[in-house]
Amino acid sequence: MLSLLCLLFILWLCWKMGVALWRVLIFLIGVGLAFALLSSVVLPLLAICALGGLAWAVISNA
Repeated sequence: MLSLLCLLFILWLCWKMGVALWRVLIFLIGVGLAFALLSSVVLPLLAICALGGLAWAVISNA
């Protein structure tokens, strides 16, 4: 619900500043796609780092 309110606030603010609505929507869709693509790359890398750290902790304490 908070994200919907933030979206409405951003759209209202851009409308008051005279920015075209289609430009705002294209920007928000682009940000959403970039976040989805980056999260699909970053989360597996974080998992690999976590497994490496766990393996290192087990080996160094053995």
